[in-house]
Amino acid sequence: MKKTLLILTAIIMTAVTHAMPALKIWQTFTQSDGTTIKVMLCGDETMHYYVTEDMVPLVRAKNGDFCYAAASGFNVVSTGILAHEAPQRSIQERSVMCKTEQLHEAMNWKRQSMSQYRAQ
Repeated sequence: MKKTLLILTAIIMTAVTHAMPALKIWQTFTQSDGTTIKVMLCGDETMHYYVTEDMVPLVRAKNGDFCYAAASGFNVVSTGILAHEAPQRSIQERSVMCKTEQLHEAMNWKRQSMSQYRAQ
């Protein structure tokens, strides 16, 4: 009985330690201001973020809202600016989106670094 329990525990631990990439499906959420936004979860076990239909990176706030993402060093952080669908974006939102190139570089660097680390 102990041997069976030990084998079962080892199988479960192996399954838990090998996380899978995010399931790429579009979902619609209602923001705190009443607007809706369609997003898709991206990433893997080391980094998660969301994107809009026009591929703008977002992060989810503690209250469940989606905010535009920004790069802080090589990390993805929230700008605190509530995200909206493309036709509803304000001038402030559009100006934040102009800075996403730095964020894309940070996300690519982090993915490459983790891939190299895993290969070792």
